[in-house]
Amino acid sequence: MKYSILINSYTGHTAADFSLNNIAATSGRLDLVIRCIIATFYGNSHLRKNVDFYAVLNGPPNPPKVIRINGRKIKVLPNTEKEMARILCDILKGKEVSGFTLLNFSFSEILKNLYLEKYKFIYIIERGNDISKVNFSEKEKYLFILGDQKGLNKNDENILKKYNAKEVNLGPISYLTSHCIVILNNELCKKMIVNNDIYAGGGI
Repeated sequence: MKYSILINSYTGHTAADFSLNNIAATSGRLDLVIRCIIATFYGNSHLRKNVDFYAVLNGPPNPPKVIRINGRKIKVLPNTEKEMARILCDILKGKEVSGFTLLNFSFSEILKNLYLEKYKFIYIIERGNDISKVNFSEKEKYLFILGDQKGLNKNDENILKKYNAKEVNLGPISYLTSHCIVILNNELCKKMIVNNDIYAGGGI
């Protein structure tokens, strides 16, 4: 099963104008995005290679931007926030990093592109249906969409409705976005046929 994870950050900075020594306070909460990246790709200290990640950044000074990470093209990925922030700085400065791409897309534009690539949209939200009762097909491609610390606003939720996004929850309580990704990966691993290429050695 092919799947991707998308985080919509309303405040994440779109330039390398933040302090690596105080990421949370100076980057528009890119620390949240960074934790989501680590949660997406790390399992048992190995890189998870069967997933892609998208971070839509809507903060200053040049919104919107999308950082795309292709799991199959990653060679080395840090598992610490500061080192991951260094990579994001490089990407936002236009430098090339294996597996990373910087796109000049908005939330609606990246969704349109992924819809044209035949992704089925799944919106992770507390009011949704229990994910344990959802059947996923090995033949389909899924995009799991999550909000940042503020959640998605009504306008963006309405965009998802246009694509008939299915609403799914991960349990009876709210979780941090990065924790949602850990739970999501675990649920999908239980549901899918685990192939030998899901994990590959990497990291520091």
